[in-house]
Amino acid sequence: MDNLPRIFPKGLSTMIERSKLPSLPIFTLIQKKGNVPEGDMYRAFNMGIGLVLIVGQAQADGIVSTINSSGLKSNVIGRMVKGDFGVKLI
Repeated sequence: MDNLPRIFPKGLSTMIERSKLPSLPIFTLIQKKGNVPEGDMYRAFNMGIGLVLIVGQAQADGIVSTINSSGLKSNVIGRMVKGDFGVKLI
């Protein structure tokens, strides 16, 4: 969450869709047992996201398809929008 805005062009931010993120039971357990706020979970554990690529919308589907055909798992998790708020989870 904190690292992404470092690479954004001035005047752009991102909206990340929670429903597009992997749901790994270990993070639910850590959050519940440790009483960890959601924002801290995203900052500390990235919630299972290993790598983020920011690409043009027209190229996104082709890139996802290429990555998935290599045996890795990828998907579009959000979009860039005008604004200077950094990252917003929706």
